[in-house]
Amino acid sequence: MKIKILYSIFFLFVSVVITAQNFELKDPDIIALKEKAKSKDFSEEIVYLYFLENYKPTSEKIKIKRSDYLEDSICSFEQTFENNIRYVVNNCDEEGGATINIFLPKIEKEKIKKWIEKIYSAEAGDVKNKWYSGKDIYGPEDKGAGCYYEITPKQKEWSISIFCGC
Repeated sequence: MKIKILYSIFFLFVSVVITAQNFELKDPDIIALKEKAKSKDFSEEIVYLYFLENYKPTSEKIKIKRSDYLEDSICSFEQTFENNIRYVVNNCDEEGGATINIFLPKIEKEKIKKWIEKIYSAEAGDVKNKWYSGKDIYGPEDKGAGCYYEITPKQKEWSISIFCGC
């Protein structure tokens, strides 16, 4: 009986490790993302659009909160995608900005950084971003208003926090 349990745990562990090792973060199609984001039918964040276009949702939007000041507008939700990707957004505060948290399987940090640079170029306005020396933060060169991306390692995944605001 103990051997069966040990084998089960071992195979579960191996399957999780293999899944994470096989995960590839698809390159953002910057031109297509910009075009889709400009359309009247789309009102979500470009990062969310990227996940919708590249990974199959494995859940509906959950933990939905509606805005107090914009009628029938969703300001916060969570959704999961294939490969154990989790997308969480909170834009419920009238002041401040939106916060997005993305949880991805562990891959090389440099691949995450390149993805962040590309996804930012799809949504960037006039603000130039850079990687801050000695940190895993990508933000405005002048450290002022704009979008900040922070990479945090977790035990089995990466957490990417995105904050855009003043």
